Amino acid sequence: MKKKEDEHIESKRRKIILHYPDDTPAGYIEYNGDSSKVYDENDNFLFEVNGIFPPKPKSSSDFSWIDKVLEKGIQDGRKRFILYVASRYLVNIKGLGDEEAIQALKEFYYKVPTGKIYDSWLKSVVNGV
Repeated sequence: MKKKEDEHIESKRRKIILHYPDDTPAGYIEYNGDSSKVYDENDNFLFEVNGIFPPKPKSSSDFSWIDKVLEKGIQDGRKRFILYVASRYLVNIKGLGDEEAIQALKEFYYKVPTGKIYDSWLKSVVNGV
């Protein structure tokens, strides 16, 4: 008969199988609630760490740096910043409508008085978000 403590540890034990990018087995991680033990594909013990391995990424909801960039502008990479960061931030996080977002992106782009940006491209980017 198992002790209550043993049942509790057994319920916390997890085994995570690791794979290389080509999907061949690379080993596994056993987590028992207190520590993680990492083994290679041949069941050889590699190392042990306290807690969960790999550690969970810290989520960050501090987007103030985006507001600062939008406010001050940047010299290089403005279109890429609009495409990958600013458009998604303005629509998804700040909840701006399409026209408001397009206007904010135009204002950001023209803080540095070089180059031209087309409304049709901005509409396409915002619609894609």
